[in-house]
Amino acid sequence: TTAASFLGMAAIAHAQEETRPITLETLTLTAESEATASPTPQTHQDAGQIARSQGASVAQVLQGVPGVTSSNGDNLLVSTPAIRGFGAGKHLANDPNVLVTMDGVSGDGGRIYQNASGMVADPVLLKSIDVLKGPLASLQYGSGVAGGTIAVRTIDASDLTGGKPGFRFRQLLGASSNGSGWVTSSTLAWQPGENLEFLANYSRNRLDRQEDGDGQEIALDGYNLPSHLLKARYTFGEAGEHRLSFSHARNSTAERDVPYGQMTGTDVFGNVNRDRTGTVTIAGWEWTPADNPLLAVELQASHSSQDTDITFLLGSPFGSMFGGQYNLKTDKLT
Repeated sequence: TTAASFLGMAAIAHAQEETRPITLETLTLTAESEATASPTPQTHQDAGQIARSQGASVAQVLQGVPGVTSSNGDNLLVSTPAIRGFGAGKHLANDPNVLVTMDGVSGDGGRIYQNASGMVADPVLLKSIDVLKGPLASLQYGSGVAGGTIAVRTIDASDLTGGKPGFRFRQLLGASSNGSGWVTSSTLAWQPGENLEFLANYSRNRLDRQEDGDGQEIALDGYNLPSHLLKARYTFGEAGEHRLSFSHARNSTAERDVPYGQMTGTDVFGNVNRDRTGTVTIAGWEWTPADNPLLAVELQASHSSQDTDITFLLGSPFGSMFGGQYNLKTDKLT
């Protein structure tokens, strides 16, 4: 034992003698994104962060944001985000405690029992996402929003052209093995001059039923979702202090022989044919005088029309109770 202890102490002493300090060269750290301090509980994601997330839906993009959870995040059609426990209710899918807006306008389709809100926003077109937590942070979007607001902004033509006259075309293709899903997105940006810009996009997302880890089909059905977006913006005045903008977005789905419980995939209510169309048209004016940094004026008028036609198939026990045509039209001036 004494010999072993002596040899061990000798080895430790030898190791200490061999230790030498290592001098590293100067390390330079560069941040990929900047965080802006805010008096409200707000989280901001820019286009780079959205692209790196590789999310198939807004709910999936926001999975890493503190306080935000999602239901059916892999499904673009029925994904529903929740903030601090508010929202994503499977029975009343359009939880008014959480508001999702795209370019300042909500595409809410109304409180249809056991059906999704139809919050459809293609991550390919997103420029930024702001998560405003709590009612105080959401006051600019309306009252009674207890959970918070998810404010989505879409790209403009100048984001692709770099603000220079000319054409730019972007084509994105994607595929997923689970559910044999695929996505195509074609975007054309045109600037005839430095003050005028146009953008047109056509996207189609398709996904069949997915399988879980055991190879069993998940109850939620897939989707085939075409959508398009048209935008125009004109800048004028000294230093471009006036901006006129216009946008029109449309998406539609046609589902056949699917469970009425769209959020849960349960067939206890029977099967239906469901057709849904959503359109949002926005016109706006912004004024930010160059000689007065304390003044900024924004005027926006919007019209949203969300149509859902639910036809119960023969033998469904709740056809007379839940079937019919639902239409929610919202005109808003902000």
